[in-house]
Amino acid sequence: MKTFIIEEVTDWKWKDEVKSPNVWRKDEFVRTKTKKGVLAAIEFLMSKAKGLTYTITVFRDNEYFTYFRHSMPCLGGLVKYRDSHGERYKNNPYFPRDIYVAFPEGEITYIGMYREGIKDFVKTPYGEFILSEESPWISAFGDKKTITIKDNYFILKNMKSDPTVFYSLMRFGGMNGSVYDMGMGGESIHPKAQILLQKTSQGDPRRLAGQCPIKTSAGSWEEGFGYTRPRNESIFKTELPDKSLENFDDFPTNAYPNTFPFTNEYFALEMKNVFDVDIKNIQNPDEKMCEILVKAWDHFKNESVKLGDGFAK
Repeated sequence: MKTFIIEEVTDWKWKDEVKSPNVWRKDEFVRTKTKKGVLAAIEFLMSKAKGLTYTITVFRDNEYFTYFRHSMPCLGGLVKYRDSHGERYKNNPYFPRDIYVAFPEGEITYIGMYREGIKDFVKTPYGEFILSEESPWISAFGDKKTITIKDNYFILKNMKSDPTVFYSLMRFGGMNGSVYDMGMGGESIHPKAQILLQKTSQGDPRRLAGQCPIKTSAGSWEEGFGYTRPRNESIFKTELPDKSLENFDDFPTNAYPNTFPFTNEYFALEMKNVFDVDIKNIQNPDEKMCEILVKAWDHFKNESVKLGDGFAK
């Protein structure tokens, strides 16, 4: 493996709103000249992963800068905030005090994400499905070919994709190794059945099967946006209580507001009325029940055309 010099940012240029020793640590990066060099740099940095680790590669001044985000408390470093980056990012109103490093400036090129055992995970039926063209999170990557999978990390190369759906793929979808990807009966459970049984307590089955998350990112990675932190866990719910993204700058500076209370009542009623199934009593579905749930997936996909954009009117 090629080795690189990890440089540190010494010239701190953040705005006064976030320029405090309590919210800053030395920013680490590797400098390279080519994309091939970037891939080698990411491999080098991922070999030094500590806790939650990811990389952000940007191009500026005719060089590639790959920033080493390790020992992070969350994925909040994949966000551009109003306080740190200006009014264009008002849908992320304040800079949290647990991130310590800001999203780097430049033309974003790659995102690398450490994920122990990712190579084996994506070979499972569920892992294959969430990276397929039928995935509820398809707008996070566009095509599986845009993701390079290594033993313990992967690289997203499609910067035309949706940042907030990418976040959802990590946390709600299970690509970050969260509890959401725990099997329900192992490989015998069809991924569509697993998603309907596990994730409809936090997502409308029509948005999941219909591949229509609520668009809150304001733009793609390529257009200069990170993911939208407020209500990012709710993009597969039926709707959000805001009229549009224009309301996001009205949030208080010390807390993110909650979404509407959400239950899977619609899912349960539809399963009862259309398929005569009391879904609340299904814990470990047998083969016949899985077949019904796969049919239900297609039903909810067809029903998704009745949904609006997801913002309350």
